[in-house]
Amino acid sequence: MNGLETLQHIRSINPKQMVVLMTAFGTAQTAIEAMKYGAFDYIMKPFDRRSAHGAETALKAHADMRAVGDYKPAINTEDYKEGIVGSSPVMQESLRSSARSPRATSPS
Repeated sequence: MNGLETLQHIRSINPKQMVVLMTAFGTAQTAIEAMKYGAFDYIMKPFDRRSAHGAETALKAHADMRAVGDYKPAINTEDYKEGIVGSSPVMQESLRSSARSPRATSPS
């Protein structure tokens, strides 16, 4: 199994998996194919520290994607259906006070 086949296999199992493909026998065409098949980056051997930056970037992007996937809204949609959000005691008192006030009418 070559690198591109491995890439396709990994992505078929987990399409969100970030893959950095490293090769000693790369060409521009294989780099294009790797990106087409979903490689996050394509590194040619021998590589230096700058080239390894792609792997670091992939790890950071993966962590960011996990964080987004684990995202839970800080407020419930029921909390802001009236258009005002506030859970502090001061804000809650302000909302209760405004609810008790007579409705103002705008001049026509």
